Amino acid sequence: MYESMGPWSKGLTDWLDVVFDRPRFTRTKTPLFHRKIARLHGLTLERVDEAGNKITAPPPQQAEPSPFEALQGVEEADWRSILDRVSAGVDPPIERLLLRDARVELEQRDLRRAVLDAGTAAELALTRMLDKQLLGLPSNVVEVITRQSRQLGRLTETLSRLGVVLPPSLQNDLIEVRNAAAHTGMPPSIEQAEVALRLTGELVEQALPIRDLLAPLTE
Repeated sequence: MYESMGPWSKGLTDWLDVVFDRPRFTRTKTPLFHRKIARLHGLTLERVDEAGNKITAPPPQQAEPSPFEALQGVEEADWRSILDRVSAGVDPPIERLLLRDARVELEQRDLRRAVLDAGTAAELALTRMLDKQLLGLPSNVVEVITRQSRQLGRLTETLSRLGVVLPPSLQNDLIEVRNAAAHTGMPPSIEQAEVALRLTGELVEQALPIRDLLAPLTE
């Protein structure tokens, strides 16, 4: 029933993912390998019970958490804010969705993709910070600054010059790791990927805190 709700359920899932800072919710499912075997060849799995009897069974199911398990203890105001946004068709910020995807990829050990998605999320978060800093300036000044600050490294330099405090290890632990993955095709180590995603999470929260995301919608 949950999956049949279409776009509304997808919107709810996305908001739950980013608000509770966890990878995409997944439902109970059969492992992909077993699903392919069963579908293409009509095969089933056999096992022997404790009495020595052979039992034929369908491919095993992997129990995964219900999407509503995370809702235990959630404040009513937060739950209403999430539902209001889903009903209004408001999507979570793309940088938070990219960070969610990067965490899934990290769990799946797709380290290069995780770092690339994290880098894009960081770039969007830094751009959001820069936009806030440039509010009220003449449009021609804004255009010049933004044109010169499109890349991840340039964004951090510009923001630092404007007095925005950023994580001190950003250059070494995120920008260089992301650039290496993008330009050499080599995946980072698990330790490098974990640090890069942690820094990205800090930037995303700095750019648009989760509490601001749950502020009441204005008419």
